[in-house]
Amino acid sequence: MKKLNSSSSGVVIAGNNGNGNATNQFNGPMGIYIDVNNGSIIYVVDSSNHRVQRWVIGGTTGTTVAGGNSNGAALNQLNSPRAVISDSNGNLYISDTNNHRIVMWSSGATIGILIAGTSGVQGSTATTLKYPNGITFDANKNLYVADSNNFRIQKYIVCASTTTTTIATTTTVTAVPPCTPQSRSSGTLFSVTNPTSSTYPSYTCYAYTWVATGSSATLSFFFRHDSGGWMLDDV
Repeated sequence: MKKLNSSSSGVVIAGNNGNGNATNQFNGPMGIYIDVNNGSIIYVVDSSNHRVQRWVIGGTTGTTVAGGNSNGAALNQLNSPRAVISDSNGNLYISDTNNHRIVMWSSGATIGILIAGTSGVQGSTATTLKYPNGITFDANKNLYVADSNNFRIQKYIVCASTTTTTIATTTTVTAVPPCTPQSRSSGTLFSVTNPTSSTYPSYTCYAYTWVATGSSATLSFFFRHDSGGWMLDDV
């Protein structure tokens, strides 16, 4: 990695130790992202090593913060990722290109969470991706994905108005990020009011799964759709 100064000459800030998979090397680096909370930290998508590396600018080695377990479609793996961004909570969102998905890795996690697409399965439906590349957030934290080989841009909408859903026994309800609770001041992301009362705090603002244990259960939470809410902008 090089940083261009005002004289248009590059200054090495990471790598430059040949091609490889050691902590001081890259193999086909692609996307980079500068930490918005700490400008001295960069995240590098080390694509052919199937990992994302965290580097302190000017440091001699990086730290693997996502992937690094060879290529594959398991949630602790990546497959030729191309882009990475971070939210204000430090969660990394990765365009896992050859797995046709977007995954989120929280700080210190050893496994990712599926955000969009289907692991290892390409497609052109509204719920699948085909070699996604660039990703970004807008001011409202909606996630945009460049769905490269489908020639379109996908938009995934975050929290909207409060929604209530009733589910039957043993039904599993899963919601995925990105999510920002509509009312953080309440301290609740969603709540179970029947058959038992349980609340889930807003700081667990990423994927959740809840399984009904009674004949039925009512869940209230800040999502437009209980699968995360997607919308397609086909450009």
